[in-house]
Amino acid sequence: MELFVIRLLVKQVTSSHEEAEILRRENEALKTNAADKEERAKAVLKNARQRILQLQEAKNALARQLNEAEQTKGTCSFTLCFGIWLSVTMPIVAI
Repeated sequence: MELFVIRLLVKQVTSSHEEAEILRRENEALKTNAADKEERAKAVLKNARQRILQLQEAKNALARQLNEAEQTKGTCSFTLCFGIWLSVTMPIVAI
């Protein structure tokens, strides 16, 4: 009877160790996955910030062009002024 109880306890301990190892591996995989996702999110945010800065610089350049065109000609042609005005005043909807 004692031998049976000992074997049963050994089996339970072995099973617990195996389960703990499986859980450790799963935990490591989740940590790695979370770190990868965090790095990708950081890269997306960095790219979005760069794109916003590029678009703001382009908007500022167009505003300067409009200002220069108005100063050089007194008034710029309707097509040129309207095109520049649209590109400066339209909201940026896509990044």
